[in-house]
Amino acid sequence: MNGSIILRYQILKKKLLRFRIFESLIISTRIKQTRRFTEKALLYPSTRNYDGKKYSLGIIGESSFFKYMLNGYVFKGLYLNPLNIFKEVHYFQKYPAFRKKIEIGYPLFIHEYNTPEDIVNICNEFRIDIVRGYDSDSGQIAIQVANELNIKSVVSLH
Repeated sequence: MNGSIILRYQILKKKLLRFRIFESLIISTRIKQTRRFTEKALLYPSTRNYDGKKYSLGIIGESSFFKYMLNGYVFKGLYLNPLNIFKEVHYFQKYPAFRKKIEIGYPLFIHEYNTPEDIVNICNEFRIDIVRGYDSDSGQIAIQVANELNIKSVVSLH
């Protein structure tokens, strides 16, 4: 009895490992597609603000960025940084992300957060200039973080 349970466990473990390898291959392919899509779409030179400085954007997301990649949202890179306005984008998610940096036509940093205080600390570390939220929950967090850091916030309700 014990031997069959161990055997089943080992089989499941191998299947899970294969799935994770397959999932990571899909994600890396989607990231390459996103980079190509973003670079093709950015036919214009980098847009700069009136003072000539490029700013850093912090986005508070509800979903995992890699979940978007798995679902084929290759336009997401262009959506997060339209016309390459920002020098870098920081995406905050509640899902595990071991501080990854991805090149998708511009540097995209993915951070994990548990509390708004985590976001404040990361924003201080990377000198983020603007914080954005996409719905009421992330919007409230964006406003709270922006008020603490005395920076601008944008909330767009979809």
